[in-house]
Amino acid sequence: MPASPLVYMPFWMKQRQVKAEQVNEATVRLAAPQLPVYELEVRPTGDDHRWQAAVYEAAPEGGERKLLTEYSASFDSPMTAWEAGYELFRKAVLT
Repeated sequence: MPASPLVYMPFWMKQRQVKAEQVNEATVRLAAPQLPVYELEVRPTGDDHRWQAAVYEAAPEGGERKLLTEYSASFDSPMTAWEAGYELFRKAVLT
């Protein structure tokens, strides 16, 4: 499974008051003041040992989450995918 999402925490998360909570091995929930809650997920792409990152708008309890954006490229390590995923979240949500 992917490396822990909380291992790599970008410096800007504190500056933007983003709080991260690990949901499972592949997902971290991201919350910031005056914004909806989002989930960042890193998952394997298949048998090729590559990884992909996606950002979802978190669903209300019992609902389905909504895909906000994802990288079309894949990454060769889970850590690289986490780093790219946090940057994807920053660009899609915070800027």
